[in-house]
This record gives sequence, structure tokens and C-alpha cells, in this order.
Amino acid sequence: MERSTQSKYTMFTAAQTLSCLPDPPTWGHYSVEQVSPLVQRVWLHDTRFYSYTTDPVMTVWGFIKGDKVHPPKNSQHMKPKSVARITEAFRLSSYSTIVPDLTQLPIPD
Repeated sequence: MERSTQSKYTMFTAAQTLSCLPDPPTWGHYSVEQVSPLVQRVWLHDTRFYSYTTDPVMTVWGFIKGDKVHPPKNSQHMKPKSVARITEAFRLSSYSTIVPDLTQLPIPD
């Protein structure tokens, strides 16, 4: 039996990925870094001036694996569960793909 050499993941170029993202905040822009053959890291760059540093200020917006958007676990790794398809990424927050896990605090009587 012959194995298929096709990948089950759809690959996007950096330009295609950028075109699917939500509009960045007015003070920033996105960049895409290829971290493995299957995974891209999307950075959100903050272009504002900060007196405490001369280094660029940036954060990981999310990761793209195939055609799925994954929130970051940290700056190096993504969470396994995706939050959207790349073609629907424009509907996500422009600040981060992290969806907070909120618990309701009890209201005192």
C-alpha cells in the first residue's frame, strides 16, 4: 500500500496569514515568524515610545498551524486547542487570541 505524501495541513505564506488577521491596534502592527515547517508565530509590535526601554516592545498574538489559530501558552509554545480557522481570524481580538478563563466571584450579601 502506498502512503500519501500530501500533508493534512494547509500551509499559508506570511503574506496570506497577515491578510487574514484582524486590523492591528492603531499603535502597532503584526509580523509573522515561521517557527517550524507547520507553525507560524504572529507577533504584535507596539510602536509607542516607552521611557524604560529602547528595545522593541512586542507580544505573541497567536500561532497558526495549518489553517487553525491557536492561542499562546507562552511566547514559545501554543495551546493545543484552536480558537478559530485562519479565514475567520479577522473576527478575533486584535490584541491577543488568549481567551480568559473567568470564574464568577461570589457576591457578598
